Amino acid sequence: MRVQMRQLAWTIVILGVIIVIALADAQPAQAAATLYVAADGSDAWSGTLPQPKADRTDGPFATLTRARDAVRQLKQAGPLQAPVTVMIRGGVYELTEPLILTPADSGTRECPISYVAYPGEKPIISGGRVITGWQKGEGELWTVEIPEVKSGQWYFRQVFANGRRAARARLPREGFYAVAELPPEAEQKDPQTLKYFQFEPGDIANWEDIDQAELVLFRSWDEARLRIAEVDEQTNTVAFTSTSGRLFNWLHGQVPRYYVENV
Repeated sequence: MRVQMRQLAWTIVILGVIIVIALADAQPAQAAATLYVAADGSDAWSGTLPQPKADRTDGPFATLTRARDAVRQLKQAGPLQAPVTVMIRGGVYELTEPLILTPADSGTRECPISYVAYPGEKPIISGGRVITGWQKGEGELWTVEIPEVKSGQWYFRQVFANGRRAARARLPREGFYAVAELPPEAEQKDPQTLKYFQFEPGDIANWEDIDQAELVLFRSWDEARLRIAEVDEQTNTVAFTSTSGRLFNWLHGQVPRYYVENV
């Protein structure tokens, strides 16, 4: 009797395994999804091919935004059952607005969502704008007029020429100036009151387009970038359009250093 019961028990277990396997085969796991973005792609395509088809009827997406939205559509169909990867081909992707990713764009530990460079290629995601129309000026100078900047609608601090950051005009050309005297408000240790200080005679002047100049002041651990509002050459005082957000630190008795850009 015991032998028969054991045989019956093993039969049940084996049948159970067979049933589980059969169910697993009937409901296959979702395959991992891979989407592609390429500089020569199109947001009207499926994004499931790494390169355009010969007849240009399908291929990779053209923008990261479109790829993000496609991933969101996958999630709207139901919880992810497999990882999702967005592969970005080599090239430059210029953004005209920020690429926003929220918690809704997150994957899970089991099914992560990844944005990666295509193997062996180097994509560049840039928030910059190309400036054209340069004219050769005197000596080594090149000039260009940008209407949006001229009208005050656009202000930027960085220019890259041939892939290298170009230094803005600055004074002094080398080294730093030193703050001559901090205002009495500095003793209150309230950074919201610190909108000016006194400079050494001759260091700052009422240059042309003074409102476009920016003072870069170095503190204990960081730097403050302060747009100049006005300069009083009688009292050697420079005032800023906003507060520094922190104190003009005189750490260990050191005088704060600064230089002026975009003069």
